[in-house]
Amino acid sequence: MLIYDVAEHIAGALRPDDGSRVPAALPDHLERWLEVREAVPWREASGSGEDGPVTPASDGAADSVRTFDCVLDPARGAGPLAALERAGAGAGRRGTRRRARLRAAARLAAARSGHP
Repeated sequence: MLIYDVAEHIAGALRPDDGSRVPAALPDHLERWLEVREAVPWREASGSGEDGPVTPASDGAADSVRTFDCVLDPARGAGPLAALERAGAGAGRRGTRRRARLRAAARLAAARSGHP
């Protein structure tokens, strides 16, 4: 019971028993994010498609390397840019295979459930 007594003592010291107001509730960031998500016309964005991935207008990481590293020293930026290019090419190949697997799994699930 000693641990319980210590915990109660600490909790009692933290309670605002002096009549002070409890601070207002913190803003609900998830609720705000959901509001923004509903308000933005995502389907109207250029490059958006229902059947495939959205191609971004620019690559933020590559832009950062170009505007910082390449400006300081072109050789310094060459390595990171090459790595980003290789990573992007690999992700594209994996994404195509992943989408094909997902479509095959969806067809199998539909066939098993009797739905087209």
